[in-house]
Amino acid sequence: MFLARKLVAYSRASGIDPFEPNAAHRIAEDVSARQLLSEVGTRFPDADPVAVLVLLLQSLKIEATEPRGNDAVVECVATLPQAYIVPTRPTRIVIREMLMAARRSVLAAGYLITEGSDLLSLAHAAACRGVGITLVCDRGRDEAQRIRSTWPSIAPQPRLFVNSQPDSPDGKMHAKVLVVDDHHLLVTSANFTWHGQEVNIEYGLRVSGEPARRTTLFFQNLEQLGVIVAVDSDAK
Repeated sequence: MFLARKLVAYSRASGIDPFEPNAAHRIAEDVSARQLLSEVGTRFPDADPVAVLVLLLQSLKIEATEPRGNDAVVECVATLPQAYIVPTRPTRIVIREMLMAARRSVLAAGYLITEGSDLLSLAHAAACRGVGITLVCDRGRDEAQRIRSTWPSIAPQPRLFVNSQPDSPDGKMHAKVLVVDDHHLLVTSANFTWHGQEVNIEYGLRVSGEPARRTTLFFQNLEQLGVIVAVDSDAK
């Protein structure tokens, strides 16, 4: 009982995400984890206490973020020419709703991210509210450089990434993903363009909970692996 309470308290106070690739190292170096590691070692004498603690913290994290009952949100999202009316909310409305509600973070990845959609103007406004903005673009389109050059000076700069394999036919950044506050996720066929949000035939799903957090981790892993690189650190 006491160990369980300490695990919950540590998971809340440490600020360490147990799913991070370097979580074990951070926990091993964390002074506040030493007593907890000692108790875990006593309970599981034949195992590495750091590995056990990481596993326990991962279990707590999954339990805390697992959708329950009506808390889960799965919504179909579509773009159609305006002459057609279907009982599915439009892509542009869902994107606007998600970005206007952002409080901590926005991650948008797209082959095309242009001023023709609302995404950039809403990202500007979110940045001014203190929301951290991360944008992942395709290098071959020069999207990141254009976004940087047109970003309003009054808004904190976004983190900009591009794919690191511009000359490979298999290396394009072709995902169309929006994650807000690591909890709300939109995966769609639509580019972040006027055509993608207004007149094309596009389809996607908006989901809440664990899939959103894992999507953020996916792009963090791409950065760590060098699959995407920060524009400011790019040698191009």
